[in-house]
Amino acid sequence: MKFYYLLLVPLLIIILNFFLKKFSLLLSYTGESHQRFVEKDSVPLSGGLILLLSFLIFFYDFIDHLQIYFVIIFLIGFISDIKLVSSPIKRFILQILLLITFVLFENIQITSTRLIILDQLLDYKFFSYFFVVFCMMVLINGTNFIDGLNTLALGYYLIVSLVIIKSEILINLNIASSDFFYWVITLFFLYIFNLFKKIFIGDGGSYLLGLIYSFLLIFAYTVNQEVSPFFIVLLLWYPCFENLFSIIRKHNLNKSPINPDAKHFHQLLFFYLKKKYLFKDTLTNSLSANIINLYNVLVFFIGLQDIKNTQLQIYLIFLSIFLYSYFYLKLFRYRYKKH
Repeated sequence: MKFYYLLLVPLLIIILNFFLKKFSLLLSYTGESHQRFVEKDSVPLSGGLILLLSFLIFFYDFIDHLQIYFVIIFLIGFISDIKLVSSPIKRFILQILLLITFVLFENIQITSTRLIILDQLLDYKFFSYFFVVFCMMVLINGTNFIDGLNTLALGYYLIVSLVIIKSEILINLNIASSDFFYWVITLFFLYIFNLFKKIFIGDGGSYLLGLIYSFLLIFAYTVNQEVSPFFIVLLLWYPCFENLFSIIRKHNLNKSPINPDAKHFHQLLFFYLKKKYLFKDTLTNSLSANIINLYNVLVFFIGLQDIKNTQLQIYLIFLSIFLYSYFYLKLFRYRYKKH
């Protein structure tokens, strides 16, 4: 049944997109507000619905009674996609309320990070709960931030998923390898359609991806304590750092960290490639995303060589942060000093 479902994924996307465009439903008009750096066009936001359906099918045994939390986080983004709630602050509050409920009722904790001071603080349940909520919030909104170029978010999590398979960190979880493989295939189909700008995942899809991988990797580490926790951090470094860096950047500019802008790393890279090499928007869009994802393939490959080695993982994380910061400053200066 699941195999036949996968065969129907492309057909499902095509049919869903046809009806959405025919009746002008759930369309994203690229070129609006903070997305003006991409081509103006209407693209169906059906990717989030496909992600939700696939997740509920393939992770059914793993999430069991937790389905409601993932449905709600999707709906928080979905109401933004349909312009029902456009206020970032309202969505932010809804996210916090959901995650606090999720973490407290399901007793989700991180108890060990191999950092002595932090581990001592995590001995206190209140702080442990707060830390988990904070980490989930950072990843959820960071995923939303990087979902600004075709294939960037989907490509990133497709790579992360393949690394997860290779590292075998899910081996002790109640997830059949075949089910996770089907999930990865679904991501691949969405990646291909997103590459040619035939589908977007929207806020609903990006929020859902953030919660899925934060929850999945927290539990993967919980049952695989021999794995360095910084290997988990490495897998999620880019969306997390994009979010944290954005907060600091906006604070220094006296702007709200919640409101979107066009100064994220991928946007500056897009502008640089477009102006420097005069590429067309569609090519520049995908090229920018895949340059970033290619770097992450390289750094994840190195990290995979010894997932128990905390020093190696920390080195790779700091190297990534340094390179991000260095190139961000160069791209920012090019964007706002020369033009």
